Amino acid sequence: MAVDLNKVQAQSTIGTFLFYGATSDNVEQLCRIKDYPDLGATPEMIATTDLECTDETQVPGVRKASNMDFTLNYDSEVYDAINAKANTPGFYEIRFGDKKGVNGRFQFQGQHSIYVAGGSVNAVRDMKLSIARSSKIEKIAALATPSGSEG
Repeated sequence: MAVDLNKVQAQSTIGTFLFYGATSDNVEQLCRIKDYPDLGATPEMIATTDLECTDETQVPGVRKASNMDFTLNYDSEVYDAINAKANTPGFYEIRFGDKKGVNGRFQFQGQHSIYVAGGSVNAVRDMKLSIARSSKIEKIAALATPSGSEG
């Protein structure tokens, strides 16, 4: 599939959503987020250099499953609701563009924990949501939008 690179436009991070559910077919928005982590990683490199090589050679190995850390504005009720679902395996989705994921929808499995982040003078109170990922991150199709409705 060829892409017309002259038509590619930059996208804002406005309209990024985090969803969670017990099953992949039943996810709901978990919270509002202020940032999100990388949705992938560079694989570790496995050395293949032998004694005849003049340059180091490598092949790609496994990708690290780094913690998926998100920053949220602190709210006591939101904290309690997220904490009630903590340490429970589930499905997560990050959706771009709208709540249907019109600009991208990425799904993975894991379990989360939440804590209140440290604070300082002249700052907002934050909390951190950390997901221990247990599957690879996969890009999946955006949800269909019924005619006449908004995402």
